[in-house]
Amino acid sequence: MKTIIEHDGLTLKLTGNEYDFFAILENNNDGAYFVDVDFDDNDFEPGSMVEVPEHDWIGFTCDDEGRALFEAVEQSLAIAAGL
Repeated sequence: MKTIIEHDGLTLKLTGNEYDFFAILENNNDGAYFVDVDFDDNDFEPGSMVEVPEHDWIGFTCDDEGRALFEAVEQSLAIAAGL
């Protein structure tokens, strides 16, 4: 797996797969983490958040919806990390 961003106990990684999950977001924190995915340039509803349970992960599927969600999470983490 290739790490894309690490920030505040979260790790966004590419799996290298083109089936199932192409990327994952790991939460290494002792509590759930919420990532804001509501940006002006995407189709998510205002206030949309992705929850990653404590010490768990979520996967991004290889379809259009999974890729759009990945892009929004990547953008949110990059902003939070100051990248």
